Amino acid sequence: MAHHHEPVLKDDDTRRLGAGARSFGLTAIVVGIVALAAAAGVAQMDGGWERFGYAYVTNYSFFLSITLGGLFLVLVTHLFRAGWVVAIRRIAEVIAANMSVMAILFIPILMYVFMGNGMLYPWAAPQDVAGAAHHASFETHDAQILTVVNEPDSHGQAETEGAQADGHGTQADAGHGSGDPFVDQRHADHEVVTAALVPGKRAYLNKGFFTARWIAYLLIWSGLGLYYLKTSTAQESGNAAKLTRKMEVLAAPGTLLFALTLTLAAVDLLMSLDPVWFSTMWGVYYFAGAAMAAVATMILALMALQRSGYLPSVSAEHYHDLGKLLFVFVFFWGYIAFSQFMLIWYGALAEEAYWYELRGITTQAGNPFYSGWTVVALVLLFGHLLIPFVLLLPRWVKRSRKLLPFWAVWMLAMHWIDQWWVVMPNYSTPNPLWPTVELLCLVGIGGVAVGGAVLRATRQGLIASGDPRLGDSLGHVNPY
Repeated sequence: MAHHHEPVLKDDDTRRLGAGARSFGLTAIVVGIVALAAAAGVAQMDGGWERFGYAYVTNYSFFLSITLGGLFLVLVTHLFRAGWVVAIRRIAEVIAANMSVMAILFIPILMYVFMGNGMLYPWAAPQDVAGAAHHASFETHDAQILTVVNEPDSHGQAETEGAQADGHGTQADAGHGSGDPFVDQRHADHEVVTAALVPGKRAYLNKGFFTARWIAYLLIWSGLGLYYLKTSTAQESGNAAKLTRKMEVLAAPGTLLFALTLTLAAVDLLMSLDPVWFSTMWGVYYFAGAAMAAVATMILALMALQRSGYLPSVSAEHYHDLGKLLFVFVFFWGYIAFSQFMLIWYGALAEEAYWYELRGITTQAGNPFYSGWTVVALVLLFGHLLIPFVLLLPRWVKRSRKLLPFWAVWMLAMHWIDQWWVVMPNYSTPNPLWPTVELLCLVGIGGVAVGGAVLRATRQGLIASGDPRLGDSLGHVNPY
């Protein structure tokens, strides 16, 4: 049973962000807009708007995941009536309430969908050209399965004379090709399968329904985020226990709604970049990375605020719990990533296995090949799972104000690489391009998203000072 303590706050706990923070937020937004313009300009020199679109989706997915992860932490801590988190929960509430900024940042993706040429999402192209429009010379291939995947002796024997460079990296003369007939043929066969299968998915994958779904997602996420931030702030004016109960009651249906919308959004935003491939674990995979990234972001935000003199009552006990959550979601991401790959490898379905092969992971012993994406996959295996799994285990690491922020930065970097590895092979296979445009979009979308969050943080206190369980949080001690 929790023991209630009277809140003992220091003056700096209730101090609000001032003019300096507002200046930082506005500057970050300006820098972000300039970086996005620079990314668009650089992309015109190599790949054009198509390259920019994939780079934009990579980074939108990254920052959206952090925002969604923040919303999840708010919902689940209310769902389980977690008292220890109250002193640091306002950071998660601000991150979640920043969804209105992410809604604005979604507009360019919607513009790509409505351009009607399928440049980013093949299903958005007119039905007569979807998928295989760029590879008409391969229309004689089997449109039911990726035959090359299931023929171990076909390495190096595929015909590629008729292939045309299209900027996707399927042809060597486009500057992004593999030079390996096996890999090029596999990608070409996939284009034909896309043309055969996409029409059957148009009841779900069409511009109107896609737009309606995303309006619903963003309204639900924004509504939940703003409600919890405003209600938490309203506790300071009275009726704290009643408002706490309201937030707890909403947490159960809110969590279910969150799970449904996040799953569908992950399918829409990322999986439908390749409308042939499918995985029933995709929503959980995206969620695992989102929760981990949000915890890492909270650690860094709290560290930055404390170094500036804010929130002195946040202690090693709170960082310890955040470190445990970081470790949990590192492990959970690895478990889901392995489970997804294992099931696809075991099932050996051609329309699933090729997705990993285009990302440098061999799924059949008879067709071993390696590419630049293989290196990225190995970086994820060791950097996203094995190394942090071992080095985040010790208790003292989770309580260290030097090592914990290091691992938070490390895991955010790994999460970004994960999103890059998921998105960009749709544009460039079998080797990644130097991510100049992607990194500029990282600064661009990041500047706008971070700037928006900082400006929102200036509108209320940094601690939920009206929550009746604040005393429990301030007196929290980890038993292990």
